[in-house]
Amino acid sequence: MKETKRDGLILKPADSADMELLFRWVNDDRVRENAFHKEEISFEEHQKWFFDLLRDKRQNQYILYQDREPVGQIRLYICGGVAEIDYSIAPEKREQGYGRMLIGMIQNKI
Repeated sequence: MKETKRDGLILKPADSADMELLFRWVNDDRVRENAFHKEEISFEEHQKWFFDLLRDKRQNQYILYQDREPVGQIRLYICGGVAEIDYSIAPEKREQGYGRMLIGMIQNKI
């Protein structure tokens, strides 16, 4: 996986350094409210999930940065030529168009 750049934004593949950032985002109230499973996720559950994700060749996790600041995440689960997409934007960056930018940038990865 390579990083993608566009208009000052960088979409980088996630690595082990991103685990705590994604943990904070996944337990954001709005994220939990819109998730299939509404319960808060423990750090232990998240850690296991995250390292399984990094080993799974069917899944690709990316972090979107603007000026070195993380603004969102997107994950692709690819099976049979179809990609299921999961994404979220950092609470302080919502309502600024990052979701559209993130979806636009990931299209180059599919």
